[in-house]
Amino acid sequence: LSDFDESNNTGTNPTVADTDGDGVADGIDADPLESSMSGVDSNFDGIDDAWATTYYSGALNPNEDLDGDSLTVRDEYVSGTLDTFFNERQIITAPEPRLRLNRASRIPVRYSVSDNSQTLPGLGLRIHFHGDAFSLFKLDASTPYLNGLVEIDNVWKPDTNNLDANFFTDHYIEMKWNDATGNWPGEGLPVTLGQLLVAPNPATSSGEAIVDFSASSLAPNYGLDAAELTLRFGRGNSFDIDEDGKVTPLSDGLMMVRFLFGFTTGYEPLISANSPHANDPSAIIDRLNEHLPMMDIDDDGDTAALSDGLLLIRYLFGFRGDALVSNAVGQGANRGDAATIEAHLNEMITQ
Repeated sequence: LSDFDESNNTGTNPTVADTDGDGVADGIDADPLESSMSGVDSNFDGIDDAWATTYYSGALNPNEDLDGDSLTVRDEYVSGTLDTFFNERQIITAPEPRLRLNRASRIPVRYSVSDNSQTLPGLGLRIHFHGDAFSLFKLDASTPYLNGLVEIDNVWKPDTNNLDANFFTDHYIEMKWNDATGNWPGEGLPVTLGQLLVAPNPATSSGEAIVDFSASSLAPNYGLDAAELTLRFGRGNSFDIDEDGKVTPLSDGLMMVRFLFGFTTGYEPLISANSPHANDPSAIIDRLNEHLPMMDIDDDGDTAALSDGLLLIRYLFGFRGDALVSNAVGQGANRGDAATIEAHLNEMITQ
């Protein structure tokens, strides 16, 4: 840094190499005016060395919860709180659906609070990911929670300071809710903050990607409790609900029909013995919810057992032409003829 820059731009002392005394020269310091933020993480635990030295003595275990508030040292670091004081938690949860390449999936992001308070100032949230893993990553602007919404910024920002303390992410998007009267969200919890719209990078044939969270603002004396997500993806078939490698009418097809009729139990007999979920019927409900955005087979804006569900079962049984679509297409459907529906299902199931 030149003396001119230090005097007029950065605010650092041009006569001292390390203005904040954290052991890192001003020119390479992540925050040269803050002694607890150096930008150096020599042991690669995700926590800034200067922060660890400033607030803790001796060896530091990032996964330890020293004050019993269910926030680890790493959580406290990401939250800007300390593990020497009991904090309540603003909680973010989301499912971990299996993603398909070249297809977008919606992931609901839910909010709750450890003490169930509905009267807080708000929340500033960043959602982190690795830019190479996704071709699409944003909060769907048509679905956000509107109470107190200040902004949704879906521009991918480089996470140069590792704000989520996670080396498997390198970008983030951010959003913010605020209520000047301290009455947020002002209704029963949990609430869904929005739908995360994601699609894996088609250049990646299979694998997984990490999604994590950090806070740009929290209520006083609250920390962020948000477990990282592992999103697995590959070229598996759509509608292979039990992920046994096959899409069959009396297993996957019948599961979808039952789901669209509103049944939440009774799926065990329909799960293939070769399914990784053979002993976990709750996973089938998660899989069905993941498939919900693609269940509108006739594209009429609705998902119904006696139209979309019936179309899938008929198709899987080999019905084609009029036998496939007779009395099974919704009013005003954009895919209303047999040829269009056959082509759509063939693409969904075989690719």
